[in-house]
Amino acid sequence: MEEAKDHLNKSDIIFLHAPGLNKLLFLSKQKSLQKHAHKVRSIEYKSSKANTSEANDLMQKIIEAQVKFSDE
Repeated sequence: MEEAKDHLNKSDIIFLHAPGLNKLLFLSKQKSLQKHAHKVRSIEYKSSKANTSEANDLMQKIIEAQVKFSDE
């Protein structure tokens, strides 16, 4: 986390995918993201197993912007 320190300080939002009690590994007192807890947004993402292709798919979902127009 030390190498990401500058990025975390500059960020407005931090997306975290850590289901269940895993979130406590990052956000409990004296943990790495505790001082940035106000920036953390949880991501609900069902995956069969953690691998690179699943991470890439999740990244696409985060950065994707959808614009929808209606005729109303």
